[in-house]
Amino acid sequence: MVVDDEPEIVEALIDYLDEYDVDYAYDADSALDKIDSGRFKIVLADIMMPGLDGIELLRRIKDRNPGIQVIMMTGQTTVMRVSESMQEGALKYLLKPFDNISEVDRAIDEAINKLKEWEDVFRKTLLAKKTG
Repeated sequence: MVVDDEPEIVEALIDYLDEYDVDYAYDADSALDKIDSGRFKIVLADIMMPGLDGIELLRRIKDRNPGIQVIMMTGQTTVMRVSESMQEGALKYLLKPFDNISEVDRAIDEAINKLKEWEDVFRKTLLAKKTG
């Protein structure tokens, strides 16, 4: 899922990520409604948005499901906000505009690998409970 209040960023990312089933939201509240459906495992979210900002969105996502991988995006290099997002559980952050769109690929690949790790841990935990 892509969450950004800038339609051109949303559209560009949806076009670029056309091999995936990508949904979008232009604000955090709409994103949370969609995330509650349980079908999203990776979220790319802007830090600076009106209403709930990206950091609060990140917190709420992690409260709902800590396994969802969140990649933060920002057009403003505020070290404090980026640091805060990493402390809150963001996997990575990307600077907008993207100097090289392959940065998005690398971030998505990293998120997929992290999801596989989560699934392995979850599977092992379930197996331990069944055999324990």
